[in-house]
Parts: sequence; structure tokens; C-alpha cells
Amino acid sequence: MQSLMECVPEGWWSLADADTFYPDDLPEDWRLTYFANAFPAVLVPAALWQERSVHELSDWRADVHAGFRFFLDCPATSDQHARMRAAAALGPALAAFVMDQPKHVPRDCRNLRWLLAPQATEPEGIALLAPRPLNTDLRSARGWLDALPHRHCLVILDTPTASELDAWQQLIALMGRR
Repeated sequence: MQSLMECVPEGWWSLADADTFYPDDLPEDWRLTYFANAFPAVLVPAALWQERSVHELSDWRADVHAGFRFFLDCPATSDQHARMRAAAALGPALAAFVMDQPKHVPRDCRNLRWLLAPQATEPEGIALLAPRPLNTDLRSARGWLDALPHRHCLVILDTPTASELDAWQQLIALMGRR
């Protein structure tokens, strides 16, 4: 994984202002490329990437610039073969799998998930969903980020606007966490 902290939405289509972020005349299949030109990474839900062929996943990789990264949601029900297939198709564009934690974690840690690099056998960081009110309250977001229990983190934003996502990424850069 390339950075200490990354901030992503769940899907390039899930921006709250997608209707205004993407040009009206932009074909649907160009949205990933457009998103990748504005933002460095995205989390892809398991249902979406697991149903794609190797060819379709390779097309995603071809549609983005070399520095863009995919994080793939990987629930406990996903299999090793699916992960290997995705890793081969996405190559260096695959930053990590976002894995479920074991069931025995304390109640206050249930939102935490593990970041597992494609070739790793042990988690290298955590992933967690930021509380939605922080999307528009960057002062509180700063305190929340400072309190995170691990320095290597993926912060997932729940349907942010493009400007909220950009503001979070600028905050992380200003904090020196990239």
C-alpha cells in the first residue's frame, strides 16, 4: 500500500453530486476515467468486482492512470480464487482488499476492517467508515483522524459530494498523513 492514509467513496458512481460532477454528455462507461482524473482511489463493493470477468477488471485498470488505486471490498464470504483473479487483472492498481474482522472483536471495534495488500498474508492497516456528519465538519474530522488507533488507514466516506471528498483529501495531505 502506497500511503499512510487514504480517503475514498464506495464507488465512483456514489458521489452525492454525481449528476453535477459528471458532464451530462459523458458516456456512462467513461465515468471511471473521469473520476480517476479527479481522485486517486476508490473502494469497489464486493458484489460489483466479484461479478466482473478478468477482461472487465483489466479494462478498469486500462481506464485509469498509473497512480490510481482500487480498494476491493472483500467480505468473509469471498474466496481466495476471486481475490487472486482480481489481483492478476488489476495488477499494481490494486492497493488492498478490505477484509472483515473476526466475529470476536469488541463491540466498539465492529466498524473496523482490515487492509490486506494483494500478496500479503497479514493485515497492514485498518479501514473504517467515517461518521457521515464529518463530511461537512472538517474540524471535527481532524480530531477523529488524530484519534484513529492505527496510522495506516483507509477512511471510507458515505456518499460524499466531490467537494467533500476533495476537502478530506486536502485535510489528510495537510496533516502529513499521505
